[in-house]
Amino acid sequence: MEIGYISEYPGFFIKNNKIHYEETLNPKVQNPTKLTSKIYTLDHISYQINICEGTKFYINNFLQESVVNCSAIVLKALSLSTIWSPVFHYLLFTRFSSSMKKMLENQNYIKNYKKEILQTFEHQLRRKTSSQTSFKKLLSKTEKSVFKKRLLNVLLFSGISENKSETLVNNFFLTESLDEILSFYQEYCFAASILNSNKL
Repeated sequence: MEIGYISEYPGFFIKNNKIHYEETLNPKVQNPTKLTSKIYTLDHISYQINICEGTKFYINNFLQESVVNCSAIVLKALSLSTIWSPVFHYLLFTRFSSSMKKMLENQNYIKNYKKEILQTFEHQLRRKTSSQTSFKKLLSKTEKSVFKKRLLNVLLFSGISENKSETLVNNFFLTESLDEILSFYQEYCFAASILNSNKL
């Protein structure tokens, strides 16, 4: 029975191909120096919670510069592909969309990283328009109401008002074109950049 310890994350280890966490306890007994431990597995935690919590942990670790040792400018540039592109994917293409949006909003990432998020989401949507065939294929495989909800989650997390988001999504389904959403993102990104520069 092989045990592999995960050195980057104290307390976590892999045993029988399962992740475990060992919590060290200091019981209130006559001998307070005697430490005991309790071991947990992730078996009872749903995959959805694991995905959301794991994403939150990784994002926070990355943004606090503890994952990569580089300047803030390089870190921001890296975050476009390393953080916000996968987030876009989770919001638009997976069944974790609503849970992911809730977690992201609770962490209030849009407040400090709005420019990077908007740039990434616009870029990702633009890539979808450049491969219309594969995008329409994806649409045909996803129930309309499900895809509508996921696209709304992308727009709402971007900080776009609920009314505007609803209008953009409804127009998308009428035209089957992302052009209006892309134009709005361009204007929105530009406005966010102006706002950021005025704060400096």
